[in-house]
Amino acid sequence: MTAMIEERLCNLRKSMQRTAINCYLIPTSDYHDSEYVSSFFMVRKYFSGFTGSAGTLVVTEEEVAQNSVSYTGKYIKDMLQKELRK
Repeated sequence: MTAMIEERLCNLRKSMQRTAINCYLIPTSDYHDSEYVSSFFMVRKYFSGFTGSAGTLVVTEEEVAQNSVSYTGKYIKDMLQKELRK
């Protein structure tokens, strides 16, 4: 995870604590639930760096949980390769 993404998640968690939010879901969707969304709706990518077209980011207030991405089977190889490059 890059320092920029870590900083974004840290800032999100601070906002969550101020507003008493325990869990924040960030889906990949637009107003029409299209399969492919424009860059305006790529909030999940902004907070996670995950570039797949489908998935949901779950951010919790606890650092141990960090964040998780729900994904379809076609992204397993991509995600494993990104983890190995860290």
